[in-house]
Amino acid sequence: MPAVFACSHHQRFLEHLCPACRRSIADHGVGQLIPRPTITGLHPSQYRAPLAHGARRSQRAAQLCGGRLDQPQLAPGGPLPKQLADLQAKIVSMLSPTTPAATAGQYFTDLHMTSGLVMITWPEARPTASGVDTHRADQVLVERKDPSLSMHVSTPPQDARACASILLAADTILSADDLRAALAPLAPVENRTRSGIDPKRHRSWDAAFQRNLYDCSERFQNAAEYLVSTHRKRRGTRSTGGGRLPQRGLDYGPQHVPAFLPLKWAERHLGAFTAGISMPVLRRTSAVFLVRRALGGSVVDAAEFLGLRIAGQGLGPRSHGGPAAKVLPMPTIGPSTRSPQNSRPRR
Repeated sequence: MPAVFACSHHQRFLEHLCPACRRSIADHGVGQLIPRPTITGLHPSQYRAPLAHGARRSQRAAQLCGGRLDQPQLAPGGPLPKQLADLQAKIVSMLSPTTPAATAGQYFTDLHMTSGLVMITWPEARPTASGVDTHRADQVLVERKDPSLSMHVSTPPQDARACASILLAADTILSADDLRAALAPLAPVENRTRSGIDPKRHRSWDAAFQRNLYDCSERFQNAAEYLVSTHRKRRGTRSTGGGRLPQRGLDYGPQHVPAFLPLKWAERHLGAFTAGISMPVLRRTSAVFLVRRALGGSVVDAAEFLGLRIAGQGLGPRSHGGPAAKVLPMPTIGPSTRSPQNSRPRR
């Protein structure tokens, strides 16, 4: 299991590489305790990965690695640092029959979601506990920053030492008195693109949070929803654009937003998005979405607050004389919110 990174009895990290061929054991036999169990002539503890790369249909023992997984390492690692030993004991206790299933489920979902943020923003939350070596985590997560990789951001590394560092960072965050403040540096609600992190990585996490929202603890929901404003929908709403909950932690209220965004603001923050789009429409649309963040509700609700009427199906800028365009992202203001197409606001 990804959350089990050490043997509590021997106080040693688990190993994920075959001592003979040095390939990851987890890469083969997914869903099976013993891969290729029908091949005779091998002990159950012998590694059954094909010797030839890509040879998936090896049917003889001579074509497999055969390395013994039950042999001790030539250079076994030292004992677990106390912080990691305590964390592994806590995780194992969550798996025991004495822990209510709901409590354990919420803890592991919170741990999974927080670990994803830790991996995206590493080394922001790198553990600083004495004796905890984060070198493996540094290596693994640097490789994941390669934009050509499609690995999901929340997939835990197979290396037990790297995984332990990430889980320790996540558990430390979850144990904070102010969870929202502890999470904030890992998923800034304002202008995530300024961090230099590929926006796809945060969007992937946002989608995972939306799927697992109601499996998280209420405490985590309340803290993380603040960071993912575009997913904070009210249940049961069918109004245009979807009903959102108000964004918490803003330093302005809906009453502070002018119905027509001042030209000086627009030129400063929206100048890059004016190609083929009417600046007056862009200024009006931006004001509506700023109000929506603070007020909640739908795009229609925000427009009505500003005294605007929306024609057609919703709100969205048009290019000059052309077809309706999608609402453009506004990275200097905050995360973008989608609105329906084929509509325009009345001036």
